[in-house]
Amino acid sequence: MTEKLLSSFDRLKEYNSEDTLLLLLPFVEKLKNDKDKSEYISAFFNYCSVTHSDILSASIRSVDHYFTVMSERVHDGRCADSTRRKHRKIITAFYNDLDRRIEAGDDESIPLYYVNNFTRFSHDYYEEDKIRRDKTPEISDMDKLIGEAKVKDKELLIAILLAYQLYLRTSEIASLKVSDFGYNSDDESCFVTLHRSKQSVNLLVPKELAAYIDGYLAHSESQGNYLFCPPEKADAWTRGLQIRLKNLCARVFPGQNRTYTLNSIRNAAGSTAVTLGLPEGDVAEAMGYKSNRHIRRLSSLKADVTAKGLLNIRIIET
Repeated sequence: MTEKLLSSFDRLKEYNSEDTLLLLLPFVEKLKNDKDKSEYISAFFNYCSVTHSDILSASIRSVDHYFTVMSERVHDGRCADSTRRKHRKIITAFYNDLDRRIEAGDDESIPLYYVNNFTRFSHDYYEEDKIRRDKTPEISDMDKLIGEAKVKDKELLIAILLAYQLYLRTSEIASLKVSDFGYNSDDESCFVTLHRSKQSVNLLVPKELAAYIDGYLAHSESQGNYLFCPPEKADAWTRGLQIRLKNLCARVFPGQNRTYTLNSIRNAAGSTAVTLGLPEGDVAEAMGYKSNRHIRRLSSLKADVTAKGLLNIRIIET
């Protein structure tokens, strides 16, 4: 590589181990022209600077944060969608290359701590690729899922309601602390404080959800100051939760091959809100977006708000 490219590559030392750099360098060097090499280095550096992680050990939470930040940059006009997709393709190619080498037994230079959370879970977290009506639960679907979770899995129920009623992202749910919750002295209403884009945001917690959380804390094993799990267990907890949600869908919709994720549930909530007449700007703010672009896409789903016979959801029209 040219001296300029090597200088650019050296920036990756800030976040990556020597093992990682020794794998990245030949991967980049095999490209034919300097423009491609520069673009690959830029994609890797951006990924590392957003996640603050070594590429070989980026956690699920870091991956989720990366997709969230990149989505917000596109929505705010700070990044072209084509650039985001190209970076995703580049990073995926690197992980796929490592996975192929491991499968072929050519893995002597790949550390044992290597984990690929990017390609394994990106499909669940990549919002722009998932806004499809057939991948987003209707209100009647959510009513059934909530009803089943009430009986079978209170922890999963709370996670579902946090995504559906408060628009929380998966990473936000996993990192919630008990101290993030509080009660107003005036009316004893419950609220939760989130930290989004360096700002603190207080969200009102519905009474029923607050009661579920209080009951959960009273009967579950203490996790210190964390609602569900400490940071070092967040990845395993998140994986397990997604599996439990998949199993819940299988029970509620037997033989229908319908699987929803917490992210698709969150999208369903946003779609329902705008369909019921809430201003796009208010919904964008509640979901943590700085622009309305993602909300406009959600509004195109046109949620069915005419469902009858709901047992677990009450629709309040504005």
